[in-house]
Amino acid sequence: MTGEYGESAPASASRLIQFAWRAHVNDTRFTTSAYLTLNVRAAATLHTSTRSPRVGARMAISGRMQGVEREGVTIIVQGRARGSHRWETFADTTASRTGIFKVHYRFRSSSSRGKRFQFRARIRPGATSPYKTGYSKVVTVRVR
Repeated sequence: MTGEYGESAPASASRLIQFAWRAHVNDTRFTTSAYLTLNVRAAATLHTSTRSPRVGARMAISGRMQGVEREGVTIIVQGRARGSHRWETFADTTASRTGIFKVHYRFRSSSSRGKRFQFRARIRPGATSPYKTGYSKVVTVRVR
């Protein structure tokens, strides 16, 4: 016996879905079943307190992890010079119950002046987080 079956799942956390078939209405056991793992990447918003920070001044980088069960999830904040291919981790924090996180960064070198830098948040899955590793969108700043 062959056939097709379609199902759509709401966008939310990762989960294991069981598809099963009973041959007759009164059967107590499934004739056949299969499992499907739905993996959802973590997502977050990211903002900087300014798009043009000054050398020596403190800049806040904040955001909010989206989804459910966010408290205690590790957020890694990374940066790189624009055009570079390698991301450098400079801070890590955890998300609050509402998913909010915040770190600070200070450009110390005067050679940073006039250059553009990019920042992103990397969300690592944890024991209580129903998500796979995900990233925020990249935010670009130009140092004054």
